[in-house]
Amino acid sequence: MSVFGEPATRYDSIDVELADWADEQGLKWFTEHQDESVRVLVMQSRTNDRVQLYVAPPQGNRFIVGVGRSYPQGGEKFEVNDRCLRTALDKAYAQAKEWAAQ
Repeated sequence: MSVFGEPATRYDSIDVELADWADEQGLKWFTEHQDESVRVLVMQSRTNDRVQLYVAPPQGNRFIVGVGRSYPQGGEKFEVNDRCLRTALDKAYAQAKEWAAQ
């Protein structure tokens, strides 16, 4: 059982770190979408656009942390190893907050 109360997932190796980081920010991860395990945070901008921060399923000790806005504005991706996950989350969250404030 994962720290998010779901059966074992591809995110098990990083779920504790994701949960701790989100708790520090006062945020909560979405963990399921259309019967798939995901790790997504959603923020609403002042103009009602959505800003999403997500973590792709780990590939070994490599991770992609992404932040995106509603189409067509695009987004950014940070590919990192397990030692840099928290730094990538901080960078993506800073970008998400900036976009949400616009």
